[in-house]
Order: sequence, then C-alpha cells, then structure tokens
Amino acid sequence: MDINYLNVKNKKINLFILGFPKTGTTTLYNWLKKHPDICMSRYKEPGYFAKEKIDNNDIRLFLNHFSHYSNQKFLGIANTHNVIEKGMEKKLNKYNPNAKFIIMTRNKKQLLDAFKDELYFWNVENPKKHGAYKVINEKGLAYFVKKWRKEVSNRLLVIDLEELKESNKLVYKRVLSFLKLRYFEQELTSYNKRKEPRFKFIRRLFVIGKKAPKPLQKFLKSIFPAKLRRVIITLNTKRKKTNNLT
Repeated sequence: MDINYLNVKNKKINLFILGFPKTGTTTLYNWLKKHPDICMSRYKEPGYFAKEKIDNNDIRLFLNHFSHYSNQKFLGIANTHNVIEKGMEKKLNKYNPNAKFIIMTRNKKQLLDAFKDELYFWNVENPKKHGAYKVINEKGLAYFVKKWRKEVSNRLLVIDLEELKESNKLVYKRVLSFLKLRYFEQELTSYNKRKEPRFKFIRRLFVIGKKAPKPLQKFLKSIFPAKLRRVIITLNTKRKKTNNLT
C-alpha cells in the first residue's frame, strides 16, 4: 500500500510542518493544535509519510492520531525530518497537490549546535556523523528551502526562529493569513520542553561525550544493551517548559 491510503474520513492531510529540527516546530504545532479550524495529529511526529510501505496496522494507528477530527478545514502533522528526506517534496505534493507546507528555519550554526546537544542527550556517540546532522551541515538550510519552493511554489511558508522570538503574535497572524483562517485568540506560549537530567552523574555515565572516564563508559556500554541504556536515559530525564525558544 502507498501513502494515498493515509486519509481520515476520505480527507487527506493538507497541512505539513516540515522542520527543521530545533527551530520552534513544537511551538507552532501546539499553537495550531488549539485553533478550532485545524485538527493537528494527537502527537507531534507520527512519521508515517517517511515509510516506503504501509500496512493495515499502520493505517489503524495513523487514524488513531486523528480520532478527535470533526470536519476542521485543515488536517495537519509535523514531521521535522521530512524537509531533508530525499524526494519527500515530490512524494507529499503528489499525495496532496493542494496541501500547504510550513518550513521552520534558523541560523545554521545555532541549529547544528542545538541539534548536536539533542543527539548527545540521546546517546549518539558522534553527532556529526548522524545522517540528518551531516546532510544539513553539508547542504545547508537554503538548499532544502529552495527545493521545496520549486516543487510547491506559493503553497510554502518559511518562518525563521528569530521572527518567532521577536514577535510571536505577528508570526501567528502570518501563519493564519497564509492558511486563510480567521484569527483565534489564545495565549501564545513557547513550547520548548528543555530536557534536563534528574541526576547528572547518571547522565555522565551513560551519555557518551559527557564528562566521565571513557573506560568506565565503554564498560557500561558493554554490559547494558542500547535499548536498556535508552530506557535509563529516558527515566533520568525531566522535561521543563520554558518561555524561551532556543
């Protein structure tokens, strides 16, 4: 089966927040999620459109993300890595030629620094060799924006994180104007769930690259499988909401 089966009550997804990572996509997703004319997926990144093949179980799980749908004008998802995936602009445009797309961007160095910290947090030993990090570092953000603009033309809106920091209300209005939706008053909170360790010494032991003796880290890595290490890191993590976008 192909992605054309990913419909909700015969309605296709018609709003995509594409990314980049660490650019304010969570904030925008949560704003739009509250708008009465938009039905965003229950969780931010369903990820189904990145799959080559889908099955009936995928479709059932996908539909669960939109169980709250009630004839809103827009059905939306946010998948921050879609923006850099090869051929995704053609794939999504073919899926729905009338869809609207939003790309969140920021200064390349700041993005890579923030992304590197995120990857370190999830125990990626060498973030600079991570696929998404490498692609963004090598090609730059403008390359992908240009590619998407060429494919979908005026159905693309690009927002820089600095704009969001300077005036979130203006950005919010701009997004609604792009979508041709009425203004909906709400508190424009910045949803930056900063990850912090509950116990720093545990993070140092299990997150490669942090300050801990490497022989000890290697020993722990040899006795704790990757999945268990990830569980330990997750349990040792607390997420703190802050009004600052970083």
